[in-house]
Amino acid sequence: MSKNLDAVIRYRVINSCLLSKTHKFPSREELREKCIEALGVNDLGIRTIEKDIFEMRYNESLGYLAPIAFDKKEKGYFYEDANYSIDNLNIGEDEMEAIKLASSILQQFKGTHFLSSLKGTIDRLFDVLKVRDFGETDVQDEFIQFDHSDYVPGGEHLEQLVNHIKKNNELELFYQKFGTETYKKYTFHPYCLKEFQGFWFVLGKVQEYDAVRTFALDRIQQFMSTETSFSKPDFDVKKYFNSIYGVSEGDGVKKVIVLKFNAAQGNYIKALPIHSSQKVLEENGDSITVSLDLVPNLELQMKILSYGKSVRVIEPEGLSLQIQSLLEGNLEQY
Repeated sequence: MSKNLDAVIRYRVINSCLLSKTHKFPSREELREKCIEALGVNDLGIRTIEKDIFEMRYNESLGYLAPIAFDKKEKGYFYEDANYSIDNLNIGEDEMEAIKLASSILQQFKGTHFLSSLKGTIDRLFDVLKVRDFGETDVQDEFIQFDHSDYVPGGEHLEQLVNHIKKNNELELFYQKFGTETYKKYTFHPYCLKEFQGFWFVLGKVQEYDAVRTFALDRIQQFMSTETSFSKPDFDVKKYFNSIYGVSEGDGVKKVIVLKFNAAQGNYIKALPIHSSQKVLEENGDSITVSLDLVPNLELQMKILSYGKSVRVIEPEGLSLQIQSLLEGNLEQY
């Protein structure tokens, strides 16, 4: 066991002893014996306990500044502040409000057992902080509203997939695409999870194709570990997703995409860019033209179509023709 961990354990043992209601004013010798028992060691010097008490009282880097005092009459130590504990965190009012807000934000994931458990973690933090007005977060619901659903498609797979990703477990994955009646089996190396527009996806390498693919969690029928571990390659997940809008890989080739918006829609696009690569190329009273450095894919096509007549694809020509064909197909429905 490391010296630092030993010290942390001793601090907590000392803290516990000073909080005891049945045996008040523990002596140095009693603190030493309790620490020996907790650490499972044969001996511990009195000077170590004295040093620990000094560190807990005066070492600002520990964040305790514990009000430990010695009672000469009782010949033992105690906290001058009866409500003190090293478990109490020094949190300001603004930080407290931020924690409350964070807890209420987590409620939007209540349809996902794995993520909703984080709400319980913050609840326990409030217990440590001895906060009794946690119910005030209900009031926040009146003036903070989130666009979310109680159901998270594929959310039941999240916790298991996280564990498999952490352990580099190879999976046997059964996947059924939309529009098909049967599933297909893949040998899959999961790299990361990705949320997009309320849906969750898992990205990784498909052994049969020797290529990276993305699977929607709600279309996964089942999966299990092959009891084999894989070595993660030199694959930059952030770089991969920085090259696309959404989750699908398209043809894998990045292109400069130029979109021309009318002025009204263009202002919204400036305020909330489509992608981090977005740049404003031209702006006048009638229109705003922007560029994106992306791999064209299905999600980008759907995004462009969502703007209707407010946008026109200038470049590349291939994407412009695809959008035109999709619009013509839409007209045929009417």
